[in-house]
Amino acid sequence: AEEKAAKKAEKEAEKLEAEEAAARDGAALSIQRAAREKGAKKELASRKEAKAEAHRRAEQERVEQEESGAAVAIQKVTRKSQAKKQVAAKRQERQEQIEAEAAAAAAAAKAEA
Repeated sequence: AEEKAAKKAEKEAEKLEAEEAAARDGAALSIQRAAREKGAKKELASRKEAKAEAHRRAEQERVEQEESGAAVAIQKVTRKSQAKKQVAAKRQERQEQIEAEAAAAAAAAKAEA
């Protein structure tokens, strides 16, 4: 009877040890799972931040291109305006030259007459 009780106590102790080991393993698994979830959350946050940064860069590049395009358009208008002014100045200069030549020709004709 004593042996039977000792064996029963030994089995009970083994069972408790197995339960404790299972509990320790379960706790270790929960810790691992929590660590994986934390890592996954960090990875997700990192990806979101990278995506947001890429979006900000693309927007900034678009704005810079628009500003650059506007600058080019302003340069074109300025060049056109300057070209028009140069053409008008040449036209005026030519007109004055023609008038001066006509006046000289009239003076020469008057002097001959």
